[in-house]
Amino acid sequence: FPTRRSSDLALSAASATDPKAMARAIQERLTAFTRAHELTRPGLMGGDEAQSQRTTLQKLIEVIVAPYAGFGSQGGVKCVEIEGEDITISGAAVTGLALVLHEFTTNAAKYGALSKPAGTLHLLCASTADDLVLTWSERGGPAIEPGPKKEGFGGVLAHRTVKGQFGGELSYQWDPEGLTIRMRLPLQRLS
Repeated sequence: FPTRRSSDLALSAASATDPKAMARAIQERLTAFTRAHELTRPGLMGGDEAQSQRTTLQKLIEVIVAPYAGFGSQGGVKCVEIEGEDITISGAAVTGLALVLHEFTTNAAKYGALSKPAGTLHLLCASTADDLVLTWSERGGPAIEPGPKKEGFGGVLAHRTVKGQFGGELSYQWDPEGLTIRMRLPLQRLS
């Protein structure tokens, strides 16, 4: 974990345009790490130590999107919908998955559906015999152009994590009405 964190923070520094942007990017990533690890800290969720080292996919998603989307806000407006299977994920998989989800959420809050009051985010979690398939659909945000010509830090981080750590696949579909991301992750790498 320390090695991954160091390399991710180095990528944050290298991609920043100025010191304030670098500090903000590093702080956001450290905050995502902290929120994700709170889920796996022994005793936090009750039960014995082995149980507390695991969390569920939907709980992790809720923790990551909450600061950006007002998930579960008292106003009752739900701009994020999570449906489908809720699989258990190991503490070892939480960090990488949290980083990827944080990057998706940050981009949605800056440029996508979560940047507009009427924007919505729908996540569908499904599994096959071998894989988790997560479909991330943004709607109601600003009209989008086809994919970026140059992949930014978040895209590089997401691809490296999905492919390198999990042996999975990641694809983006840039439609005018919103971005759809599909992520396939082998279940054995999540447990």
